Amino acid sequence: MKHQLIPLLIFQAAAFMGALGQLLYKRGATDTGKRLSSYMYFLAGMVLYIAVTLLFVLAYRLGGSVSVLYPSYAATFVWGLVLARMFSGETITTPKIAGTLCVIGGIFLVTL
Repeated sequence: MKHQLIPLLIFQAAAFMGALGQLLYKRGATDTGKRLSSYMYFLAGMVLYIAVTLLFVLAYRLGGSVSVLYPSYAATFVWGLVLARMFSGETITTPKIAGTLCVIGGIFLVTL
């Protein structure tokens, strides 16, 4: 597990960036009119996804195992919930909290 710590942290940075990319895609899709800003949101989201892929490669080069790292990327659901609340004002319901706790528990079990 110890040699997986740095790759796991890299994957968690990638999970955050992936969730932020989704938020930017949504912002671009709901931006009213065909303003340049909506395309900039899409472009920023795409840049984040390229960065996510590069972080995946780095984590694997550092010895990360696919069976541990890739399931941990499910943390995008957790980050998505937090970012959607913070920046889009989306409601956090009891079922969303329960689902998020299940995701966190699953990530914990897979990374043991």
